[in-house]
Amino acid sequence: MTPIPLLLADIPVFDGHPDSYLEFASHLPCGGFFAACLTDEIGAAEPSTLAAAIVAELPDLTVVVAASTVDASGAQLHDQFTTLQSLSNGRIGWEIVTAADPAEPVVDDLLDRWGDDRPLLVHAATTPAGRSFAARYADVALGAAPTKQAAKACRRELRRRATAAGRDPDDICFIPTIFTTVHDTGGEAPTPARSDRHLSVSGTGADVAAVMNAWVGDRACDGFFVKFAHNNPGAAVDFVREVAPLLSAPGLV
Repeated sequence: MTPIPLLLADIPVFDGHPDSYLEFASHLPCGGFFAACLTDEIGAAEPSTLAAAIVAELPDLTVVVAASTVDASGAQLHDQFTTLQSLSNGRIGWEIVTAADPAEPVVDDLLDRWGDDRPLLVHAATTPAGRSFAARYADVALGAAPTKQAAKACRRELRRRATAAGRDPDDICFIPTIFTTVHDTGGEAPTPARSDRHLSVSGTGADVAAVMNAWVGDRACDGFFVKFAHNNPGAAVDFVREVAPLLSAPGLV
């Protein structure tokens, strides 16, 4: 099994050469990121090929690839992730993208075929159906929680559902999305912005780290899915330089 990532980075879409993705990802291990996530919409680059290139260059980073149980057959998914697992020495994750058709038969079959040598399983737990599916299968549940109270409620629900599904609730990590913007200097003390869905924090590195430490320290979540405000490698550099050294909550260092 791949280690559970407590800091998962979103790799944004770049308009330039595919090397931009590798440059961006190269900064992440120094900031305590266990993994980076490639969506299925990353411009001209093909996700599996790009994932293979990243894990080949960065031996301390797991790469999560989004793939749909509708757009690909079970056989295609098996071959795709079995190959990536082999190439990466087990440092591949699958973000399971589902649709209206039941995904459980496909996933059950794949898990039987993979056994213990399976990718890290990631799923978006942003709806009741998504939370039910994540509680049954996921190692990492991606969430949307604009407040600490909402995050706590979602984490409790996931753990309850996991127990009902016969799993140890400690085997699933709840990681909400956080949008971060790092400034060199602070003004007024920042207040985490409350959108309809996600947490967004703008401020100095110390400001951003304080919010993240507080959420994990209060058991509102097990880590964060970090999205950067600017789609360039410099955004990762700013986070690694200004925020990561100040993350002191258990699991974030």
